[in-house]
Amino acid sequence: MGASLNDVASMIGADGAVELAALGRQWAGLVGEEVAAHSWPVSLRNGVLTLSTDHHAWASELRLLSGELLARLRPAGFVIASVAVQVGPSEGRGW
Repeated sequence: MGASLNDVASMIGADGAVELAALGRQWAGLVGEEVAAHSWPVSLRNGVLTLSTDHHAWASELRLLSGELLARLRPAGFVIASVAVQVGPSEGRGW
């Protein structure tokens, strides 16, 4: 069923939605409680993980930590080539 969900997501233009949901559920365990308290994944498309954060200082920190984040996320099975960071509101953090 997982493959069919990916196919449906792709057909409706929501590539990466299934992986993004899985990443959101595991976020704190993968990146640590402190990072997870200030950041959350918002998009995963074409290998680019976009994170949102609640403060510009955290945006800078996440950009500096992007290599370490990739090193933690890839072994968990997520296909991510790079990380983009934006500052934004925390509404919609559904996990």
